[in-house]
Amino acid sequence: MRRRIVPLVSLVLPMLGVVLLGATARAGGARILDASLGDPSFSTPQSAIDHAPEGAVILVGSGDYDQLSITAKSVSVFAVPGATVNFVYMSISNLAASQTVILSGVHVQSGLSVSNCAGWVRCEASTFRAYDYDWGACDFNGQVIHPGLPAAVVTASPRVVFRACSMTGGRGESTYGDSWLGACVCEQPDSDGGAGLEVHGATSRVGLFDCSLTGGAGGSAEGCQGRGGDGLWTEGPAFLSGCILQGGNGGADIFQPPQCGGPGGDGARSTATLRVLGSWAAGGAAGYPPTCSPQGVPYLGSLVVLPGVAASASFAQVVLSDLRDLPIAYQGGRFDQVMLAYGLKSPLALAFGIRGPILVKDDPFVPLFELGTADGSGALQSALAMPDVANAAGYLRPFVQVLSSGPYGRTLGSPASLVLLDRAAGPDCDGDGLNDVVEVIELPSRDANHNLVPDSCPGG
Repeated sequence: MRRRIVPLVSLVLPMLGVVLLGATARAGGARILDASLGDPSFSTPQSAIDHAPEGAVILVGSGDYDQLSITAKSVSVFAVPGATVNFVYMSISNLAASQTVILSGVHVQSGLSVSNCAGWVRCEASTFRAYDYDWGACDFNGQVIHPGLPAAVVTASPRVVFRACSMTGGRGESTYGDSWLGACVCEQPDSDGGAGLEVHGATSRVGLFDCSLTGGAGGSAEGCQGRGGDGLWTEGPAFLSGCILQGGNGGADIFQPPQCGGPGGDGARSTATLRVLGSWAAGGAAGYPPTCSPQGVPYLGSLVVLPGVAASASFAQVVLSDLRDLPIAYQGGRFDQVMLAYGLKSPLALAFGIRGPILVKDDPFVPLFELGTADGSGALQSALAMPDVANAAGYLRPFVQVLSSGPYGRTLGSPASLVLLDRAAGPDCDGDGLNDVVEVIELPSRDANHNLVPDSCPGG
């Protein structure tokens, strides 16, 4: 069960060296929501993070960007509504207990690493994938067959939350050639597929809401056919609400005649306790031929299945101007009474209560807003009116979390991090009476190159 902890960046960057050396953002840019910086616009999100003060909010426009690294700094990175924001690789590390990092609406092509973070890491409405090894021919120089990589790795971090995220592990390497004769060297764990999410260390804790985790397929070879990756592999406790977990398929044995295919991966494999509410899991199929290898199982390890259904909610737009409605689509139990908690802080710990962790905190209390009653199918379409932003910063960064009351008591469900912009204040470079950032979000046609500066302004 114990795995080697190999820094994901050490594996990803060599494979993508050509991309990283040659790639810059083809379009787009980033903007720090801090008027005191003078010009808060940057060509890349990394340069914005490097210049951002502690606790800054950074908006990112559509574009293809290189690696993003956040180290020992509180920062919130939000894709603007409707933007397609792609990164090659992303790492978050060394957060103090008082620090928070938020990622929202991003796509990472080759892995996320979260390591040594005592503070909060919240990833929302984002997609994480891992590199897929392809087919190659074995030579006779001791070529190594590589395992697939995980889409996301959490190490020594006790307050990590994913909401509405997709994580897909990489495929193990497949080879033509005879590994039995030494043409290829099988690494341990051979050419196994990568996990959707790997969590290392018993002190790590992860909360997952409305997420999809898929293990990569095992590689196919002569004698090195790999096991499918697990959807979730964890050494620390986790809470899952409304999630889908799928183990990867085992690799095929291409020896003639074939011997045994690789085993299928598990939906979730854990050495700690998993608390699961309203989730679905399945093991991957054994590789060809499947006659002597097992199919993966839905769950392997200590499991507590909570009764009832998940309180799931999707939020149409998490970056919006003030005095607007936040549309919310709820799906839960029949005739649930649905509420929304609203606050400006995270709680001190990721504590797994009976029916979910509390992810919104405010002093002296958390306001609760009634959203309505779900119908006979458990669905509810509602909205919450956002308050007026009236502060020097020109924005608020609140947290919300849906909760419901039903046959099993109160259930804590989907959280979301928001950015509320003051439409009546802030920079107005073109003098049209509208905050520049609000202008490019609500009227995207005025920012054709996605650099978050109206085209009519200098530098736009």
